[in-house]
Amino acid sequence: MILSIFVTLLQIPILLALAYHYFLLLASLPTPNFKPKTAKQNHRFALAIPAHNEMVVIGQTIGEMFKLDYPRHLYDVFVVADHCQDHTAQVALSAGAICFERNTEPSGRKGYALARLL
Repeated sequence: MILSIFVTLLQIPILLALAYHYFLLLASLPTPNFKPKTAKQNHRFALAIPAHNEMVVIGQTIGEMFKLDYPRHLYDVFVVADHCQDHTAQVALSAGAICFERNTEPSGRKGYALARLL
């Protein structure tokens, strides 16, 4: 008798968790008539890249950002070359980004480099 009550009480949280997951599954199914809203106008924005000794990959990264399906005149790519010992800043500039070099402030975190842009 006590064992059956215990088993029944144990099944209730399991049943609730299972029902919750089924609800999430149903809520995530795509709506057949859903059409994303289009903006009335395109917005201007900036892409910020904190970089530390990334001379090998920064040019390709910036090149991919310039391939965005968005009007090129509405966004800028900024790179902060953070305490670099290689030629990251020169590669970023030649790839078309607006580049800032940071050598004097504290190092160690991307937040410091991104704060340089603000």
